[in-house]
Amino acid sequence: MNFADHLIQVTTAKTSTENILTDGLLTCHYAEIPALLNNLDKYLTAQGVKIDDCVAVECLNSVPSALVLMLLLQKEQGFVLLPVSEKKDQVSELKPIPQFCQYRLIIKSVSKANAEIALQNPELFLTVDVYNGTQIEARGKLFSRTSGSM
Repeated sequence: MNFADHLIQVTTAKTSTENILTDGLLTCHYAEIPALLNNLDKYLTAQGVKIDDCVAVECLNSVPSALVLMLLLQKEQGFVLLPVSEKKDQVSELKPIPQFCQYRLIIKSVSKANAEIALQNPELFLTVDVYNGTQIEARGKLFSRTSGSM
């Protein structure tokens, strides 16, 4: 069973309205996940991100981050996880975007004021920056940066 099949099975189970995904500020029921992923996929597509593009993902431990990662796994999108840049909107000089990435996804914290509507509105928590990296065969690959790979 692949990740996409497992996700469908979990989110359609009878207990899907009882089980939740939470980070302490945002909460969603498992049954809500497919619609949230669909909305997120539409947003990324509108931003120009294609299935064959490799993306660098800067994320925190949050519900929006978990949803983005679930979507990338579900689509078998190639991606590399990066820590959040200490320079906010600028790429870290110490942790540059790998040259094979076409996009940088920055998953931001959600404010309490936007908590109720954040998950249905990806533009509130997700920034997509275009990079003109070298196109590689990245579909279905998770890349990992180690201390020796810089």
